[in-house]
Amino acid sequence: MRLLVLAQARHSYTTRRLVEAAKRARHKIDVHSPLHFRLGFGDVNFVGKSKGGPVDVVIPRYGASQQTYGGAVLSQFEATGVQAFNPSGSIALVRNRIHATQTFVLAGLPLPKAALIRRAEDVDAAIAAVGGLPVMLRRVSGQPTFGALFCETREGCLAVLEALWGLGHEVLVSQHFPELGLVTGQALRCLVVRGEVAAVIRRKVRMIRTRFRFERRGKATEVTPPRALADILRRVHEVSGLNLAGVDVLETEDGYRVLEVNAVPGIEQLEMTTGRDLARVVIDAATLESAPKVKTAVRPAKKKRKSA
Repeated sequence: MRLLVLAQARHSYTTRRLVEAAKRARHKIDVHSPLHFRLGFGDVNFVGKSKGGPVDVVIPRYGASQQTYGGAVLSQFEATGVQAFNPSGSIALVRNRIHATQTFVLAGLPLPKAALIRRAEDVDAAIAAVGGLPVMLRRVSGQPTFGALFCETREGCLAVLEALWGLGHEVLVSQHFPELGLVTGQALRCLVVRGEVAAVIRRKVRMIRTRFRFERRGKATEVTPPRALADILRRVHEVSGLNLAGVDVLETEDGYRVLEVNAVPGIEQLEMTTGRDLARVVIDAATLESAPKVKTAVRPAKKKRKSA
């Protein structure tokens, strides 16, 4: 098969690994930025096709900065009958944090409480709605999870909100759990391929003054996902429509909370921690030659003891 990785960072770890895995599986693969392609509408045909013949499958890996143009290129491929491993509509959904939050909540997925406001007089109500201070503030678009801002006071929260509103940003006021809401002091990064749990690692979360972030290159450990977590991740796949997703999950005293769904997940830390060829799992799933074999056994749910 001929594959196309739609990515502007062609030398990134994940893109390089996908190319290596595809070649080992005897597929032809190209890597192009969305800007490599020109789009024609009406009587004008699609221009700028990949060299070497028609593309069978597109694996999108364009960033949020190219969401508009990259989404247009991907949807044009879909309109011409080319399979997109992650559909353009699914990518657009999870990159719109408001729409994604609304969709996931309506589907019954467990998320941290959040409120969206645009007036200073609504700050107190928003803080109360998410459980009180402290809170986390997250921009709706253009800001990854590790950049969420942590506010301990009403005055600090209002100051940050007004500054971000002044720059034209919409901001979610989100629930903050005691001690980062983590039972272990860490959080889970999960790789989901066609609804199956391909890998789960536990990595550190820390506060740097007012900023909440994941330790991207810090120590991580592999986790065998319990059935409850696996069920949540499969539900994320069903609701989002993403065949490849990175899902950040918080372990709280009240259960799991889905913090973020990434349509273009990196696999470097996942492969380094698990020692598995996750790039090949992705390529096999994209080409439908074999189902992604999950080597992480799911722990069965514990049976509740009957009270005497």
